[in-house]
Amino acid sequence: MEGPGFSLPSVEEWRRVYGALQREILTSAKLAALRSHICAEAWIILERLLDQLHPRSLFDLSLINGGMVEWARQDKTYAGLGSPRPEFCPNLWDPRVEVVRPLRPAERLGHFGFRLVRRGR
Repeated sequence: MEGPGFSLPSVEEWRRVYGALQREILTSAKLAALRSHICAEAWIILERLLDQLHPRSLFDLSLINGGMVEWARQDKTYAGLGSPRPEFCPNLWDPRVEVVRPLRPAERLGHFGFRLVRRGR
């Protein structure tokens, strides 16, 4: 899950981003700045998310809550963090304090995704 210049976030990094995004109110200026950094196709997808979610913060838009469980590094292993939509995968965990451990770690899990962190820049 890692390559040159990229890696999964650690559990601690993921949780810091979780908290920081909750404090970032989504404004038209932030959306305009975001639009200037992404391609037209990505903006179309983002517009659809905006229409569906009516986000108030960058946290709402990040899909950390209501998206997928995401892989993160924990020591020398991997753990899942996040809260998927209940319709997608009901959960009883809080990603701020708990991690998800798949019963069969080698099995590809459809409700697990990942985000990469660019390192060394």
